[in-house]
Amino acid sequence: MPAPTEYCLREMTEEDIPSALAIEKHAQFHPWSKAEFERSLSANRRAWVIETIPTKQLSAFAVFGLLAGEVELLTIATHADHKRKGFAKALIQHAIENLAAETIFLEVRESNTNAIELYESIGFNEIGCRKNYYPAANGQRENALLYALTCA
Repeated sequence: MPAPTEYCLREMTEEDIPSALAIEKHAQFHPWSKAEFERSLSANRRAWVIETIPTKQLSAFAVFGLLAGEVELLTIATHADHKRKGFAKALIQHAIENLAAETIFLEVRESNTNAIELYESIGFNEIGCRKNYYPAANGQRENALLYALTCA
């Protein structure tokens, strides 16, 4: 389902951090801390949010790390009420168009089939695997699949 036309994609601000933390807490098994989001507002990172109009509810966010022509998707999440509306795709496409990257990298839990489907639909290709990378339930670990997109 495509995203509604009534939304605003903009840079994340310090005022967005509490809402981003709440989304992250529900979306991620091992969520980021407030300090990590605060670091996301630094010069070597770009963080964007999507808020719906007219409610101005923060609906999704993405944080990208920047290093020498390469970009890494560090975290991305969508509010449960707004999943499968195209917000994550819009954030990634915004990064592709605005970050002047040669390559964008990301890692994803092997079990996160919805995210994998999204990344592959954008053109990301699997390039490797980090064994037992993510913490999982019951003290277990889960593999991280590594993906890359060449933007040249």
